[in-house]
Amino acid sequence: MDFITLPLTDPIAIFLLVLLIILFAPMFSKVRVPSIIILILAGVVFGPHGLNWLSYDDSFKLFGKVGVLYIMFLAGLEIDLNTFKSNRNQGILFGLLTFLIPFVLGTAINYYILSFNLLTSSLLATIYSAHTMIAYPIVSKMGVSHNRSVSIVVAGTVLAVSLSLIILTVLTTFGSNNEVREGFWYILIGGGISFLAIVLYLYPKIIRYFFRNNNNAVEQYIFLLALVFIASLLAQLTGLEGILGAFIAGLVINKFVPYSSPLMVRIKFVGNALFIPFFLISVGMFIDLWAFVSSSRSAIVAVVMSITALATKWVSSALTTTICKLNSAERMLMFGLTTGKAATTLAVAMIGYNLGLFDYEIMNAVVVLILVSCTVSSIVTEVSARKIAVIEPNKNLYIPQQQEERFLIPISNSSTLEGLITLAQKVKEPTSKHSLYALQVVRENTLEVRNTANQMIRAAEKIAFSNGDTINTLIRQDASAANGIIEAMKTENATDLILGVHKKSSVIDTLLGGVIGEIINECQENIMIYRQINNNPINNIVVLVNTKAEYEKGFHHWLRRIQLLASHYNATVTIHATFITANAIEKWYKNNSNTPKVVFNIVQELSWKGPEKLAPQLTNNDMFIAITARKNSISYHTYLDKIPQQLNKTLNKHNWIILYAKQ
Repeated sequence: MDFITLPLTDPIAIFLLVLLIILFAPMFSKVRVPSIIILILAGVVFGPHGLNWLSYDDSFKLFGKVGVLYIMFLAGLEIDLNTFKSNRNQGILFGLLTFLIPFVLGTAINYYILSFNLLTSSLLATIYSAHTMIAYPIVSKMGVSHNRSVSIVVAGTVLAVSLSLIILTVLTTFGSNNEVREGFWYILIGGGISFLAIVLYLYPKIIRYFFRNNNNAVEQYIFLLALVFIASLLAQLTGLEGILGAFIAGLVINKFVPYSSPLMVRIKFVGNALFIPFFLISVGMFIDLWAFVSSSRSAIVAVVMSITALATKWVSSALTTTICKLNSAERMLMFGLTTGKAATTLAVAMIGYNLGLFDYEIMNAVVVLILVSCTVSSIVTEVSARKIAVIEPNKNLYIPQQQEERFLIPISNSSTLEGLITLAQKVKEPTSKHSLYALQVVRENTLEVRNTANQMIRAAEKIAFSNGDTINTLIRQDASAANGIIEAMKTENATDLILGVHKKSSVIDTLLGGVIGEIINECQENIMIYRQINNNPINNIVVLVNTKAEYEKGFHHWLRRIQLLASHYNATVTIHATFITANAIEKWYKNNSNTPKVVFNIVQELSWKGPEKLAPQLTNNDMFIAITARKNSISYHTYLDKIPQQLNKTLNKHNWIILYAKQ
């Protein structure tokens, strides 16, 4: 019985174990360890140097090779080429500096301090030169992706990674004997020109023709994947590295696959679900942690490599910002974005190991380098991006939306149905027509479920009609209510999401996890979570505003919503905010007509006990609104996580709203 022998030899048992590793790896994301490290460590644990459940057999060789090409393909596919073009010259300068400084200094440090031979030192230095912009999503969330420093980094990344892969090609031809075959340079240059001519000139024509004549989603994906592997094979035939071919193919395909398109979703899904995890696990199989623990030399190599990689990238960023006259926050942002090591690092490490140039000592150090660089990259990028967002001019004065407003109202509880629809009608623009969408997410398509859903839909239509309005109705089948709501937000192009909390339910359990928690994390639009306790007329709307709320993209959006709500009730708006935030709000109100009476209460510093302190001042005719923020946003602070608990504890007799501003 092969499936019980160790290491596993039965294909089904091997594949099952890998699937279980991929399935349960995300559970460790709460410890803030990058997922790439978790999968590598899984390979360490279950590989030959750990429990020895998995061996590096043909399946791992196949999927590992596909995985590394897929990683490089995605690296090219995800680069914003429009940003690259807008700052091409400065990007070229930064690309040269962020490649040459780490490569030259890194080679010297590897050779003179770590005592590696020249070939190993040079190959290892390409790891310092290349980088993966793992922290770019943070920049996007903070709303500073338009900043010049980010544009320069994007442009420089293309050049730095390309140069690193070209140098990698040259170095690997030496092999372990430090010899180059006759005519190598002619073959390399001629082959490189031939490769670029085919991929850069013919690929766009072929892709346009295929997409014009084929709309099948599966065939489009297979077609693009085939182009990637053809480019990789062509690169090898012309004397280049296969991963360079995959990267260039990703750059060419880039403009044909929009970032948010279904095709991009499929490309990422297949890669992240299978090929890339297989590769990462296979990398872990080469790691011998015992050698790292038992040898002081391994620890020294890891420390020197990590310091060298970080220091040389900082120097590159500092020189560029000095030449381009950027500020200190932009310098740190460039450093943070170019510090992360992932895709190219792993590709180079595996190539070096297979050539016999890297040993377990270096492979162990590479894992430490990835962990350190990814952590530093995330922290530095978040801190610097937040600073840039704050110091840049505030352009959040209200401008009427060009996008037609649409309110998505998930309905699953008859007791909250009327309150949610009525709230949406009060905060929408008076001139807005047909902007309400009631959504029913059902898990099964049975007769009983359909009848229940139709009853809720009819009730929603009746409520909207009684207030002189109409409502669009949607029924979506999905095993997950959160997924159904998130997908409906995208397909209906909704601008606002209004969710309900039953007055008898636990707001702590509801908001800090479960359906609403998942929606908050995935949906970046304006979200209002409403808990209605009574139907009393509202005389005063008390708003607790988080610090730096004025820097969020949706600042003017929620101000307009509260303005409309106050106008409907003819209520006073009492704002509790810090001095700077209150000034921004007051400026906005002065620039807009139909402004209700606004009273400001300036506080020195907000805390999670805000609702508790305000509760004794509230009457039954007051509505409380807490403006909060998602994690990793400009205005996020840890005290905001406590707000739901405070509302549940102290405001159980008042209507309240928790509002997450659009990002």
